[in-house]
Amino acid sequence: METIMKRNYRILLFMFLILFVSEITFAQGLDPKNELLPLDFYNITNGLTHNDVTDILKDTDGYLWFATYDGVNIFDGYEFIHIRSTLDDKPLISNRVRSLCEDSNGNILIGTDNGLTVYIHSEQRCHTVYSNSFLRKDREGPIITSIYASREKQEIFCLTENEGILIFSEDYNFKRSVGSTGDLSSSSVFNDILSLGGDHFLCATSEGLYHFDYRTNTLNKVLYDIEDASDLQFGKKENLIYVATRSGLMRIVYDVEHLRFLKHDLRFFPGEMINEISIDEYNNYWLGTVNNGVIRTSFLDTLSDVASAVKDVYRMDDNPLWIGSVYADHRGHTWVGSLHLGVAKFSTKNIPFQVVDSDYHGEYGMGTNNVLWVAQHDSVHLFIKTNLGGISYYNLMNEEFENFPPINDPFIESQTNAMYTDSRGTVWSGTRNSGVYYLDKDKQRFQKL
Repeated sequence: METIMKRNYRILLFMFLILFVSEITFAQGLDPKNELLPLDFYNITNGLTHNDVTDILKDTDGYLWFATYDGVNIFDGYEFIHIRSTLDDKPLISNRVRSLCEDSNGNILIGTDNGLTVYIHSEQRCHTVYSNSFLRKDREGPIITSIYASREKQEIFCLTENEGILIFSEDYNFKRSVGSTGDLSSSSVFNDILSLGGDHFLCATSEGLYHFDYRTNTLNKVLYDIEDASDLQFGKKENLIYVATRSGLMRIVYDVEHLRFLKHDLRFFPGEMINEISIDEYNNYWLGTVNNGVIRTSFLDTLSDVASAVKDVYRMDDNPLWIGSVYADHRGHTWVGSLHLGVAKFSTKNIPFQVVDSDYHGEYGMGTNNVLWVAQHDSVHLFIKTNLGGISYYNLMNEEFENFPPINDPFIESQTNAMYTDSRGTVWSGTRNSGVYYLDKDKQRFQKL
């Protein structure tokens, strides 16, 4: 028995040393000067038709589509296929491509400076379906900044500069437009649209956020203190929406049941001019800026103050890098399109640290921010011991504290100095002056060794 106890104390001491080293590593990981390192670059020297990349799409067949100011570039992982208009062949209404979207038919919608072109997969050809030049030859536009294919409405929403929202049927017939209304000027730029369910949508515009009521075809401004919005993204929690603005990343609390925007509770990275948001499979947030390259951060849903937000940054030779598009493909890579420098490919597997504190605790959260130790239980759970706050049980995947009844034992909660889970899944507790305890899986309580 004495040998077993000594062996387990050695294990617990080893775990303490690991945690001590991890604490040092964690502190290094919080360095705001951390740099992201791209895996590959693509530009006009190795396949792109233009170095200005404005949008990125991955279709259902796995091909990557890059919108540029000189046509569309399709990448199969090895080489590029180009779709661009020339004097002899004009597949696109304009080579200045702004936006891409795959519709319910599997066709690719291509938004340009002069209207909408559709790549028909079954025919392997492009067909222009809308342009102002159809009405008058000398008229240009519309500049289509973003496209959203609504499966629920079975319609296509084209967001534009100065011409509102253009709505098409799934067979590409123009149906109606949503123009300037109320305090929204005719020169406003629509940048993104997010479905809130049913007839309700949120629009990001150059004049702030607008609620679009599909049934009444009206736009109404919400959250007046947000003056310029360029991209929208739901957080992992359904009641949080993130808004890219020229003064940082805004987090909005949304009342899903009553369709109300309650407030914007935090502004992350207020010094950054953010215009793109994408979330990868590890819940890292990739932010494209117009003044500081691409930023990677994580777990923003759980933070209660902006000071806790950690970021990694990629810039080109310490010069400002304007990001035109960011796309996380959920296959281990994030693709970042810049203006003037082409596309950079990043790995998403280098996961930044997650930050939680006692302000975001819920029912089973941390009692204080004075953390004494952290121990891994399984692939997704951690035990966290705080001074005078007991032991908490944290789920890394859903970013929530959970109930784990055995650690609610007052003796274990107050007396445990270290905790360790062995290869068989047995949880060990090293206590203050009372020896080693183990978790009896059948009784779901700790027993003295």
